[in-house]
Amino acid sequence: MSSLKTLKSKKGQVTIFIIIAIIIIAAVLLFLFLSGTFTKGLFPEAKEAQQKFLGCVELKTRNALSIAGMQAGYLELPSFEAGSSYMPFSNYFNFIGSKVPYWFYVSGNGIANKQMPSQSEIEKQISEWLEEEISDCIPNIESTDMIFEGNPSVTTSITDNSVNLEIYFPLKVTKGESTSIIEKHSTSVKTKFGSLYSDAKKIFDSENTELFLEEYSIDFLNLYVPTTKFELSCAPKIWQVSEVENNLKDALSANVPMIKFKGSYYSLSKPENKYFVTEPSVKNQVNLIYSKDWPTKIDVWPSEEGVLQAIPIGNQPELSILGLCYLTYHFVYDVTYPILIQISNDQEIFQFPVLVVIDKNTAREAESEESVISSFDICNNKAQTATVLTYDQDANPLETRIYFKCFNQECYIGKTIEDSGKEKLTAKFPECVNGVLIAKKEGYEDSRTIISSNQPFIQNIFLDKTYPLEVDLNLAINEKAIVTFVSENKKISLYHPEQKTIELAPKTYNITVQLTKESTLNLESQTGEKCVNIPGGLGLPFLEKEECFELNIPEQTFTEVIFGGGNSIRTFESQELKSKNILKITPEKFDVPSSIEELAEIYELLEVSELKIQLK
Repeated sequence: MSSLKTLKSKKGQVTIFIIIAIIIIAAVLLFLFLSGTFTKGLFPEAKEAQQKFLGCVELKTRNALSIAGMQAGYLELPSFEAGSSYMPFSNYFNFIGSKVPYWFYVSGNGIANKQMPSQSEIEKQISEWLEEEISDCIPNIESTDMIFEGNPSVTTSITDNSVNLEIYFPLKVTKGESTSIIEKHSTSVKTKFGSLYSDAKKIFDSENTELFLEEYSIDFLNLYVPTTKFELSCAPKIWQVSEVENNLKDALSANVPMIKFKGSYYSLSKPENKYFVTEPSVKNQVNLIYSKDWPTKIDVWPSEEGVLQAIPIGNQPELSILGLCYLTYHFVYDVTYPILIQISNDQEIFQFPVLVVIDKNTAREAESEESVISSFDICNNKAQTATVLTYDQDANPLETRIYFKCFNQECYIGKTIEDSGKEKLTAKFPECVNGVLIAKKEGYEDSRTIISSNQPFIQNIFLDKTYPLEVDLNLAINEKAIVTFVSENKKISLYHPEQKTIELAPKTYNITVQLTKESTLNLESQTGEKCVNIPGGLGLPFLEKEECFELNIPEQTFTEVIFGGGNSIRTFESQELKSKNILKITPEKFDVPSSIEELAEIYELLEVSELKIQLK
């Protein structure tokens, strides 16, 4: 009997456990229902609200991806770093009025830097972008009340073919007596952004290790401009440096777009065209772009008064016994220029710029995270004694710091000291033909004098005082400007409104302004065949042969375009600079262009548009 009671007691306990389990399951199901995980249980208006919300999120995401693609992966741009007269490139590339961060650049003081965003950084920026934007995505459904509760939290995951979003942003939907709270939202946006970024990263990694852009550039250098050669000739050869620079820019403009990567987005009409094909393998279409109008730094030695010359040997009277003449020359180049790399798939584009650096006819060294562009430290080889005396523009002695630049290296020599009423420095300098003697003083414009230090010298230097001015362009909130001041030996660029002050000396400046504004401009796709000459005709590196490729540049969309500006020449006197502190510049403004034809018209107008310049 007692065993029967025990059995009934155990059955009763099991029944209680089953009931408790049912209650727990029901509670979990109710929670999932209310949280929106089971959307089948939502009433129709709640389902529609979530669909509209996710549709809006998808549009916001595509907008973010489009901007990131045009800005080298960045939604929030890195801090601006200005260039210098030595290296006239900032960490931004200005592409049709839009600032695109370089993935590789050289700072104004010669430091090589990388600023490629990682995939996790891009995902983080997209999440933060959406957290700021999606509060605008509250659905509008008739006779239904909706409200977001709390602040949104977004997690972004990028794959080759999609961007996946997990959003915690409770949406409370009420209609009559029915209420649903949808706490979490998930969606997947179909896009090739991840695949484009993957190809971009592979190309950038390959460039940093293999330096293929520099290697191609050295070929173009040897083919199109005088470098090193021996030939039988009794006639001298002379080249204008300006003409050599233009020829090299033309060669780069023609040849850079021909470079291809292993993939299926082109076909080779001839086996020899493999010259232009390089690693790595890519999944998408890639175009490389360079324009001769982009900032390009070209230095060549030895030159004299803008001329390169090769003098023959053998036609001198004392050598005529040789019975023949020959000439030999060796010119050394430093070349730095930008290339914009665009990866595309249908209408989606990802682009990033890099600087290509040729240092004394050779490729820069493969870089680590940060290094100095330099091959030989000339500053540690000071052998020639010289004297420098420095003055202000009124011939008063002025204490300054003295530097000496040879090729692309700038060496600190020392500081002048007072000696018998004069500011003087006597010190050892590196031996260099056509070096640059530089004097610097805070509040004064750097003085630069070309001088050869392979023999002793005494040099007087005069520095112009500079005066700080606030630049007033009277820009609207969504307007920006690039202002350039070019004097006889200096170029200064100012990005307004990020930079609003500038220091000018009493001299003549050519002032140029480009105004940009947030707008949408579509550039149509372009197709066609491009042919250029390359080294290697008949298997000989000094002969040329023609190679052709089909070009296919996809449609592009820009969110910031040029709509005004102008240029003017203005001479500033020291007296007016002393008494004024505001430089008011009034540029011409035109209608914002909506087509490439209208943009071309604006560029033509800018060439003849004059700036109104006032000191106040």
